[in-house]
Amino acid sequence: MELDALKQQAFAAEDAASAEAEAISAFLYAHPELGDQEIQSSRYLADMAKSLGYQVQMPYAGVPTAFRAEFGDDDGPSVAFLAEYDALPGYGDKSPDGSGNGHACGHNWIAASTYAAAAALKSVKSGYHECRLF
Repeated sequence: MELDALKQQAFAAEDAASAEAEAISAFLYAHPELGDQEIQSSRYLADMAKSLGYQVQMPYAGVPTAFRAEFGDDDGPSVAFLAEYDALPGYGDKSPDGSGNGHACGHNWIAASTYAAAAALKSVKSGYHECRLF
């Protein structure tokens, strides 16, 4: 496939994932969990990866809130996507869930955009053989 056509296919796939990416961002924003305590967030993201057809290993590397999601085979290059989804403490009354935690650093959007990128790459996998999510 020609590079320009491949780019257009990836852009269209990313656009198609935009509603899910926005839902991910909203969910993480509404459920701000501190680092190593992202119980709801990590499960939600792992389930979203499964919905794309990724094989999910959770927990991963001995961390209960970490996961690895893979799609592909061993033939060809690998692409890895890494995202943070933890919140920061100290937001008081502005915290959506009253916990005092919040997403001031945009980790909710980092995770959402990572999902969209992984969805787009998976959809144009013909030129790629493996991608890993989160």
